[in-house]
Formats: sequence, C-alpha cells, structure tokens
Amino acid sequence: MDWQSLTEIEPALRDLANDVITGRHTLGEIVLDWRRLPSLLGKYAAHPRLRHPGCYGIAYRHLAGLDRARRERVRPPVPEGPPETHNSKGTTYELRN
Repeated sequence: MDWQSLTEIEPALRDLANDVITGRHTLGEIVLDWRRLPSLLGKYAAHPRLRHPGCYGIAYRHLAGLDRARRERVRPPVPEGPPETHNSKGTTYELRN
C-alpha cells in the first residue's frame, strides 16, 4: 500500500497533508493529537484495511517528507560573501587586521 492508496480509502489524510504543507500544523502536532493521524490509521482506524501498523508508517514517512520540504523552503537564505564575514545568525561584520 502507498500514500495514494491510503488517501483513496481515507480522504481526510489529504487534509493532514495540506496542514503540513501550509504550516498550519506541524507533524508533531498531528501525530500527538489522537484525533488526527492516530484516529485515521492504526488500531483505531474506521476502515479495516487501515488498521495495519504499516499504514501508519507509510503516512508518517510521507507527512515527514512534506514537513521537511516545507521547512527547507522557509529557511532564510544564506548571506553572500566569504563565510568568515557572517556569524551563525547571518549578521555581516567587518574583519579587522
């Protein structure tokens, strides 16, 4: 089974993916809130095919990838110039001899 198959059985998973993509909710919030991912997949799932533990793992890995991609998109740009002219916060400073 893959993500596409899961979303065909349980369309609410698409809403979770949209929440992660838009940053409305983090992956941690979705996983820890039992009304979200844990209620849709795993032993509490309404659909018998989604009660297999592997379904939860497929969804978790997919949502984690979306969350990672979102965080990389919103990461501030690296300042230009030699690395020794910037501190870890991206502030430019002047080197003196």
